[in-house]
Amino acid sequence: MRRLFLLVLMLCCLAVSAVASAAQVTDVKWGVDKDNMLRFVVDLTDAAPYKIEVNDKLMTVIVDAPLKEGVAKSSKTRSTVASVMKVEAEGNKTLVKIPLSRALKAEEYKSFTLRKDPETKRPARIVLDITAEKRVAPAKTTTKAEPKAKVSSSPASGTAVVGNKPASNTLKKPPEVAVSLKGNVSSPTVSVSIGGGSVEKPKSDREKEKERKRLEREKRKKEKEAKKKKKNKGKDAVLKPAGTFATTGGIEGKIITIDPGHGGSDPGAVGDRGTLEKNITLEISKRLKKDLEKMGAIVHMTRSTDTEVAGPGASDVDELQARINVAEKHRSDLFISVHINSSVNKKVGGFSTYYYPKTKYDAKVAKSIQDNLTENYGRDNLGLREANFYVIKRCSMPATLLELCFISNKKEEKLMRGNWFQTKTAKLIAEGVERYFK
Repeated sequence: MRRLFLLVLMLCCLAVSAVASAAQVTDVKWGVDKDNMLRFVVDLTDAAPYKIEVNDKLMTVIVDAPLKEGVAKSSKTRSTVASVMKVEAEGNKTLVKIPLSRALKAEEYKSFTLRKDPETKRPARIVLDITAEKRVAPAKTTTKAEPKAKVSSSPASGTAVVGNKPASNTLKKPPEVAVSLKGNVSSPTVSVSIGGGSVEKPKSDREKEKERKRLEREKRKKEKEAKKKKKNKGKDAVLKPAGTFATTGGIEGKIITIDPGHGGSDPGAVGDRGTLEKNITLEISKRLKKDLEKMGAIVHMTRSTDTEVAGPGASDVDELQARINVAEKHRSDLFISVHINSSVNKKVGGFSTYYYPKTKYDAKVAKSIQDNLTENYGRDNLGLREANFYVIKRCSMPATLLELCFISNKKEEKLMRGNWFQTKTAKLIAEGVERYFK
């Protein structure tokens, strides 16, 4: 009986081992985001168990999956927490070792997993965020037009009082000082009361000039907004019937939805220099929006900040559907999803554009954009491709998904980080869209 039990136990262990080894680590990347948070991303062919060990100044991510041959064994990044990462294979396990500049507390790092998603080509992922040096935005302060704060002192105690609350410092027989603002906004004066006397001090010429320029900027901004509002008045006040869209007659008045790929907890692909796909797609999309609006189009964005469209914790399908819902809500004539490509082959690069033939116009708009990009760039033309990606398949209007170069290619990663690439790419996409609507 005991032998039978041991045999069953051995078979169970072998089965668990087989399941664990079914997954394979295909890539390990890291980088620092705009808030100075250090992020590690482990790509796998399938989900696999993992654990994180912290021993003094060494953090180790242990993944129960073998390391694929050809994965970089070490890399560097710009972070005050850690400057080097080493990837080691240990039997059927992969170890990601991170030497730390200091010991970390439990609340200074967190990890989570992302499921494999065939629709978006995203592999299974283990994500580790080290928030030890994350920058926190300073608290906003407000200034009242007529502050009532008054600084006074009591000769008996020698303690300064501000707003009736004791301050931390002490003063010896300080005079009573009261500060207030008088006059209009454009030309205030400062009243200083010392020992019962009063002196009116006008604003300096430099301060007046600074205030004048600020008011002029605000005026120009309001005039610009009013002009834009007048131009677009009534264009989308009457919505088209659901499922209808315009394809000709010029770009003027056409409703276009731009979808910057990924965002929030989903970084997308990560380059060797720590470049995050979600940041590049957002920057290009913002520029594309401005270019299309200059041409007379009405443009909506699925996201304009680094966030999930469906909200944190939503499923992959819900997130993708939320992006489509933006286009459907505004009865868009066109849907454009912006992405950056990636490959295990570090040498491959260039542009590719995807479509799903649900209408006879999907391939047309994809080709128009692809042609304009490749005709005006010295990058490889990887061609027009048919695919059943969720966002271009499920929306009712013509749609295209753009893969703008490869973040895994060192030259193209460096290129896409620059303002020149982002501006030019947006301009060429806009010209391709304009050509489509002619």
